[in-house]
Amino acid sequence: MRHSDGYTCSISKNLSDGCKMRSLKEDEQAVLAALTDDFISTSVVKIRSGFSSGAKNDSTLAACLELERRGLAECKSCGSSQIRRWRLVVRQVDFP
Repeated sequence: MRHSDGYTCSISKNLSDGCKMRSLKEDEQAVLAALTDDFISTSVVKIRSGFSSGAKNDSTLAACLELERRGLAECKSCGSSQIRRWRLVVRQVDFP
């Protein structure tokens, strides 16, 4: 599988010989921990992640977009102003 940032990975049962993907950054980990099954706005994600309420949403949005790119978060746009809402992507894994 070829990704937009240029690296290539293959899907395999043994993840260690699959994708060479960097670890999540600290802010991405915080955002991932803040997401639930319910869609929430970027500003709510920011607060749940422990970021300053006075901080801009830019870093939170960047973390959400990276999680979406990795298939860990889902986004939908709502309302006339197209406010982005985010939720955790839950995947069922079948074990042999």
